[in-house]
Amino acid sequence: MIQLDVFTPLSEGVEPIEQLAEGLKVLPTKLKPLMHALVSAGPLEVENERFPNTSEANYYSARGGPCYRYPSLARRWEAILKTAETIHTGIPQAKVGNTEASPADLELFFRGRHADTLAIGQDLVSRYDFLSHRQLVDIAGGSGGVAIALARACPSLHATVLDLTSVTPVTQWIVDETDVARGIDVVS
Repeated sequence: MIQLDVFTPLSEGVEPIEQLAEGLKVLPTKLKPLMHALVSAGPLEVENERFPNTSEANYYSARGGPCYRYPSLARRWEAILKTAETIHTGIPQAKVGNTEASPADLELFFRGRHADTLAIGQDLVSRYDFLSHRQLVDIAGGSGGVAIALARACPSLHATVLDLTSVTPVTQWIVDETDVARGIDVVS
């Protein structure tokens, strides 16, 4: 679905299935069952045999959406699928990392994962009493979501998020957008 880039043209306006298929360079007879499957799965709706995106699909799956993250996910999945070959040969077959990613790709990736890292931080707060602590260091903190969730739950906690030099500008942007930015340092 994302590889076909179905969600992007739908975010720009709902088209008849034949017109959408033509634009995607696929057969309408093959696209229509996929679209109905996507309605069942949740990212699409159906209205008179037209398939508008849900707001979530526009947000996460349409190119240009605030949390569109297909390029970085595709690279990671491609690398993950080479794990068996890496184990067989003993030689890494793919490199997964953020050192070569563009700033725009890094921002898409970390903003796309931010809700997940906030949830991890909230889960940590529910499992452990951080109130007696004053300092937290989140190593490889990415978007800063864990530190943000902990800083919100424990106002007396000062957090430091450490990450690669290529990542920390994105971390800083995300942290600066929060109500707890004054209690979080971002360090390369």
